[in-house]
Amino acid sequence: MTTRRTDPRGFSYDTEYNKLQEKTRWTEPLVTLRNGQQVRYETRCIYDGAGNKVMERRSNIDLDGGLPANAWIDRSRSYDDVNNLLSERIEVDDNDANDLVSRNAYDRNDDPAVTQKPEGNREFVIYDERRLRLKSFYGVAPRPSSSGRFCLAASGEIRTTCFSWLIKNSPAARISKR
Repeated sequence: MTTRRTDPRGFSYDTEYNKLQEKTRWTEPLVTLRNGQQVRYETRCIYDGAGNKVMERRSNIDLDGGLPANAWIDRSRSYDDVNNLLSERIEVDDNDANDLVSRNAYDRNDDPAVTQKPEGNREFVIYDERRLRLKSFYGVAPRPSSSGRFCLAASGEIRTTCFSWLIKNSPAARISKR
């Protein structure tokens, strides 16, 4: 099914949906480039069986109307069995080594525990018994423990270490030991 929406200023937006009412393709209003050419940016999406958006492609149109190295800018995502976002890759140019990759790890309650940003920085989050955010910090885990749950290794791999050490040594745990 395709729909066209026109806003009060007269700009038209076209959207295509699949049989599950998921947006699969949409185009934005006409824009004029520096060379005078008029174009419409287009975005396409692919979903997995659970309805998660696993690929989004946006047309790569140069401001001057030149042809870039790749015609589409891709953004892909991967999910675990319970639909938690595990990783996201954003294409920057035609060299895969320059892609921006974010990774996530979750605790036993499926709350995000570790997030590795594209530049390598990591954010760790500790939750209280009500699953409310208790503490978050950036950097590297102080000391890994073999009895832990999740941690991101320096290589970017998700490993099952160091998370329980963070919980045992959190400020809330130290207060409860008094």
